[in-house]
Amino acid sequence: MMEMKVQTARDLGILIRKHRIARVLTQTQLAKALGASQKWVSDVELGKERAQVGAVLRALGYLGVELRAHERSHASSKSELDDILAQHNDA
Repeated sequence: MMEMKVQTARDLGILIRKHRIARVLTQTQLAKALGASQKWVSDVELGKERAQVGAVLRALGYLGVELRAHERSHASSKSELDDILAQHNDA
């Protein structure tokens, strides 16, 4: 099983592309199976953020990808946010 940390639309696009290629599907074939356009598949794989979440989840399901979410502790998130803000303020 391949695990990948997905944090951005681009990461999600890479994941979908890897699984599409592993199943030996073209963008057009995947689009047809999902009732979408080839352009939509291309946009998702390129990480364009306008893709509908429901359609992306259908694509993941079709490709046999299980999406799991892991909750980070609030303290960790706050610490990371504080670090980002500090770096921004120093610039």
